Amino acid sequence: MERAFLGVSMSAGGGTGAVVTDVQSDSPAADAGLRTGDIITAIDGQPVATPAEVAAAVQARKPGDTVTITYVRDGMSESEATATLSAD
Repeated sequence: MERAFLGVSMSAGGGTGAVVTDVQSDSPAADAGLRTGDIITAIDGQPVATPAEVAAAVQARKPGDTVTITYVRDGMSESEATATLSAD
């Protein structure tokens, strides 16, 4: 069975979310406009505090599903991006 894929590498953000450490080119995350340094705080409105929680939220979906990613960039207020997940 194919698993859903977002295309980011992450590190812990101190409980405030998952810090994006790398965005793979031509990935759903890149297409959604995510950048290195963004802090992912929610997937489809469900708060996430760690990279494992982001991965679990993505893997609970299917390739082709669209998710809304809530993130913080440069310490500013939260923003949202939409990504259509691909197969890993």
